[in-house]
Amino acid sequence: MRISVKSLVILAALVLLLGGFNQAPTAIAQVQMSPVERGYYDEGYQDGLNDAQMNRSSDYRRYRNKFENRYESFYMRGYQEGYNSIRPVSNWTSDQKKAYDKGYGFGQYDARNNIGPSSERYAGKYDSYYGDYFRKGYADGYEGRGKQYNILLGGVGGLVIPGYPNFPNQNTTGKLIWTGRVDDRVNITITGSLVQTVAVSGSGVSNVNYSMNRTFPRRAVNISLNKRRGRGSANILQQPDRNNNYTAIIEVYDSSRGAGDYELEISWDVANANTEEPYQPGRVTWTGRVDNRVNVVVAGDYVQSLDVAATGLSNVNYNMTGYLARRPGNVISVQKSRGRGDVMVIQQPDWNNDFTAIVQIVDNDRGADNYQIEISW
Repeated sequence: MRISVKSLVILAALVLLLGGFNQAPTAIAQVQMSPVERGYYDEGYQDGLNDAQMNRSSDYRRYRNKFENRYESFYMRGYQEGYNSIRPVSNWTSDQKKAYDKGYGFGQYDARNNIGPSSERYAGKYDSYYGDYFRKGYADGYEGRGKQYNILLGGVGGLVIPGYPNFPNQNTTGKLIWTGRVDDRVNITITGSLVQTVAVSGSGVSNVNYSMNRTFPRRAVNISLNKRRGRGSANILQQPDRNNNYTAIIEVYDSSRGAGDYELEISWDVANANTEEPYQPGRVTWTGRVDNRVNVVVAGDYVQSLDVAATGLSNVNYNMTGYLARRPGNVISVQKSRGRGDVMVIQQPDWNNDFTAIVQIVDNDRGADNYQIEISW
């Protein structure tokens, strides 16, 4: 019996389709990858994940210096899958958009008038319940980005990235090389893979370039600074920790007349940051009205409530006793005393997340419900 080319094509397509029911495409790709190819895939996944959480556009080509042409397809696939893994799907409420718009306007005003960035100077000008949206709008307005609604908040302008799932490759050293032409005073901020340069005073900054060999880790690390070139001074204004969203700030001050060229080397080593704190038992009693999904984040002596689905969170109150210390062995447990949905621990504290615990409340029924939970360690 003679089989036509068209029949062979259809038969091959059916085989591939049926095979797809038994194994996910990503699993097949992982099996077929060599160790080197897998390394490029993992690096791309990390960069895509970081860009998505920092609300940057999806473009793997911004990291062209990280891969060779023959491995581009593996890096690109990892980047796309990392980026798409956390793309938000929910819409903001009108109140969230209003807070964002107000912050955006203040950010534009400060940038136009050459005022150093600080959303905190406008405390009291907006509803603090929507502070994350205000701060995100401020950051976008100040940096001159287009307005971005219906996105997952995190990693920009002082917002908190929930920290779930954990970032891989935390136990590494890293280095950032920064060059630019500075007149008077400039601040360089580093959060994850996002590097921002802001002119605090003077006529501005130009010719800015940087290269980073590792994503800045989401843990408390001590950074070091080496000024390779420049007539003025360079100083570390802020070491990263969980209270500042793991953001480092470097100041460059050129006091001489006109502008000067600078080259800085900023480095870090996670292995040197494993300082343990004394153990303290603790407990958080949390209440709130939840619609869909909420994360309760606990670290040190602070608690933050994140409306993950952006569908509604209100009447939040909590009482905390004790302290969640930076030390191995802390195990979080949660008990629900009120609420119709599910409550679970989705992140235990460890070195990889700088000992930040996350408890998730999932309310899948229609409408919102009141919850009371107790988190203990």
